[in-house]
Order: sequence, then structure tokens, then C-alpha cells
Amino acid sequence: MPNLVATEVMAAHSRAVLVLVLEHQAHRPLPHLLWIPRLSVHAPILSKVGASNKPGAVHAVTAAVDRVVEELGTPYILVNNAGIDIVRMFVDTDEALWRRLIDVNYIGFLAVTHAVAPKMIEKKTGLMINIGSDAGRVGNPGDVVYCGTKAAMMATSKALAREFARYGIRVNCVAPGPIRDTELLDDFYEGEMGERMAKMVPLRRLGTPEDVADVVGFFASEGARYLTGQILSVDGGLTMIS
Repeated sequence: MPNLVATEVMAAHSRAVLVLVLEHQAHRPLPHLLWIPRLSVHAPILSKVGASNKPGAVHAVTAAVDRVVEELGTPYILVNNAGIDIVRMFVDTDEALWRRLIDVNYIGFLAVTHAVAPKMIEKKTGLMINIGSDAGRVGNPGDVVYCGTKAAMMATSKALAREFARYGIRVNCVAPGPIRDTELLDDFYEGEMGERMAKMVPLRRLGTPEDVADVVGFFASEGARYLTGQILSVDGGLTMIS
């Protein structure tokens, strides 16, 4: 999974990891990652946070972040990696599906970022790395609402980069293309469908979780110290967006 592999990549950069998990995604791997310098945390400080469409959920996120700061110190790197997708033609969707995608993919991102930002602003340093999607840049049939949530995240990230630059906080996005071996679309890229998609990619293969995680690691490294407000596609050249 990209988020589990990202944890390994960050560990290789000598960063400890804390995980904040949305309640209704607790069976899925690590939606939000909070990186804490010089401290090793192998279990979530708050393993479950209520779904963002439930009353008090945003407050629960804020309380969780406050507890992190109290016990472990201010997070230096935040990786927003929550994401779900339900492939369905738009006319076959309903309000419940819209709200579920928006709650997880966009409201959850806003809630965690809103809770962490003041802590970083106080320290006048920090990194935010948000996992968007190429789908939010070019659009996919059957993914209308998902594309909208990821486009919203990436546009918001650019606005945040402009707001937060004065505080020494950098905000960047990673936009994966077709990535195999993840739970996002389960077996969508298996078999014939995967072979057909791979032939469409200029590099003639699907991406891997490691491909995405290494870019997250780059944005978190000193090599990206002069980058903010950027969206980097990890798609083997599929979109080639300038």
C-alpha cells in the first residue's frame, strides 16, 4: 500500500511516524500520517477518529492533534493520504455516495490540516504533503465525484502554499496515476484491464506503491527545500501535464 510503503521510506530518512485513522476506515491502512521528529511511535496515539460526517468528528481530530502535541511535540511533517473511490457512472450515483467521497477525500483533509496548521505556524516551520490524483487533473468517466474531491484538494493545497509560505511551511501534492497493488480500486488493475492500462502508459507499466512513496520521501527531504505549491504526477508519463 502507498501509505505503508511511505512509512518505510520515511523511516529510512530517520523519521518516526504516528498514525491517525478515520473510524470508518480503521480496517484500511493508515489514512493520515503525522510525522514526529526524534520520537518513535509504533501505534496510533488515537487509533480511531469519527467519520467526518458525524457530529463532533472535526473536534475529535483537533483533540487528537492536541494530544499529539502535548505528549510528543509539534508534528513537522503531515501527509494527508486519506482516500476512497467508488467507480460508478454519475447518473447512477446518489447524495449518500457524494457525501461519503467528499467527507473522506476532502473534509477529512481539511479537518486534519486545520488542526495541524496552527501548531506549525507557531513553530514557523513544517511540511504538508497531500496525496491528490491525476484523475483530479484530467478527469475520468465513472469517477466524477472522486475527481472533484481530488481536484479540490490540489487547488486547496496551492492556496495553502501561498498562505503558509510566510511561516516557512511548504505544501506540495503528489498526484498518482494508475497504481497497482493498492486497496483504492481493489482488483481494478488486475488481469486484462491492467494489461490494457499498462499499454497506455508511455513507460509501459503500472505504477507501484514504492513509486508514490519515494516521491513523498523526496518532498519530505532537504532536496525539496525550495519547492512549495507544486503538484507532481507519478504516472509513468500518462498525462504529461505541464
